[in-house]
Amino acid sequence: MSYTHILVAVDLSDDSQLLVDKAVDLAKATKAKLSLIYIDVMKDDDFTHQIVHSFVNDSANNNILQESKEQLNTLKESTSYPIEHTLVGFGGLSQELEDAVAEYKIDLIVCGHHQGFWHNINSSAKQVMKSIPVELLVVPLA
Repeated sequence: MSYTHILVAVDLSDDSQLLVDKAVDLAKATKAKLSLIYIDVMKDDDFTHQIVHSFVNDSANNNILQESKEQLNTLKESTSYPIEHTLVGFGGLSQELEDAVAEYKIDLIVCGHHQGFWHNINSSAKQVMKSIPVELLVVPLA
């Protein structure tokens, strides 16, 4: 098990710190780069994805974008390991992760999975497993 660049997919909840801590341990052990990503998954369809991207790209002072970046920076500052990139995406979870994997040469994604009833029916982790071409570490969350 040797990784060069680990991406942690966070939802900016309190559980995000747990995911970052687990990824830091792995990154230290393999001397890998570590990056964070938050994806605001409004609706996973092409039309909404295009509208949201257009809105975000045209609006420098977008509150959602700024708040997400600030929360990612808080996570970044709370870790003892250097964070290479903090990324914010909008739209389809799988597509945003696939794009990040390709652009930043990611070879491991760390994400969480809530184990409640509804989360098992509509699991983001399941969705990601079907399309991501790299290894995926799924951390069970309460």
